[in-house]
Amino acid sequence: MWSSSEGQNSSTWKELTAVRNVLLSLLDFIKDKRLKSFTDNQNIVSIITKGSMKGHLQDISGDIYQSCLRHNISLDVKWVPRTQNEKADFISRNIDSYDWSVSDYIFSLLNLRWGPHEIDWFASDHNFKLPVFYSRCWNVNSIGIDAFTFDWSGINGWFVPPVCVLLKVFLYMKQCKAYETVILPLWRSASFCSFLCPDGIGLNKYVVDVVYLPTDKSNYIPGRGKGGNGGGESYIFMNDIYAKVFNREIADLPDELLNSLNLIPDLLTESKTANTVEKYYYGFRRWKSWALSHQIPEYDILPSKPFHVALYLASLVQSFNTSSLINEAFYSIK
Repeated sequence: MWSSSEGQNSSTWKELTAVRNVLLSLLDFIKDKRLKSFTDNQNIVSIITKGSMKGHLQDISGDIYQSCLRHNISLDVKWVPRTQNEKADFISRNIDSYDWSVSDYIFSLLNLRWGPHEIDWFASDHNFKLPVFYSRCWNVNSIGIDAFTFDWSGINGWFVPPVCVLLKVFLYMKQCKAYETVILPLWRSASFCSFLCPDGIGLNKYVVDVVYLPTDKSNYIPGRGKGGNGGGESYIFMNDIYAKVFNREIADLPDELLNSLNLIPDLLTESKTANTVEKYYYGFRRWKSWALSHQIPEYDILPSKPFHVALYLASLVQSFNTSSLINEAFYSIK
């Protein structure tokens, strides 16, 4: 995902930069090999093979050439029609909105208290706090992907993971007997909180120390994708519903099933487009606000009672002339 300034560049700059970044990210796997790259942008073929009169594009082309020369890579770039490149186009639109982070100030504060930290286990090229870091997908500077495939024991790690994998992080830490620093939001209804506070009061024995961080937004860096708050709002929307409706069942689950607990809110979130999930999230917030303003108890908001929902929809019918908003309100609650 591009930063706001990078997003102002041309599509040719973006695609050429993507070729360079992929090349640099996978050097350990493609050195001393022949590599064929397909693109539906004819400018990319021309620039990589012949160069460009535009300085900023020529610089990127030069980086590609030097990397191939230095690592004995034979790069063959071929143009294909867009109709034959649909899979790559689809993958390119899968934006990681969960790559949130904290400010350097927060990192320095906690590194002084619990450091020195050795590995940043959930990071990316634009937000890593340590020179050694793992990322979700291959990045230019990351040393590996998928932190869960490595042993965390014996390493003082730094963790700012997506909210949707926090419970998995805690369970894997327990398995590895790891000592780590984890940054997490204080969401009492989330499933990971039931692991940290089994009785709802005290922290479990695995928590050694706690620091409550300042809430000023300047101390936190959202992911580059839309709604990039660590999977926050859309995830907690699904997770909050799930945790409240099935709170008794969750409390009785054995540890081995707790590891799979996040799969359901994850699947619910991923089963819809990001825009749809966001639409349902704000639709549910409007329902909750209306219910509280009409003295409906919070325990009747989720799960909701059909009669209350009918009254809410009736009030919307009086305010709006379009059925689409009524349908959106209904499915946000459903």
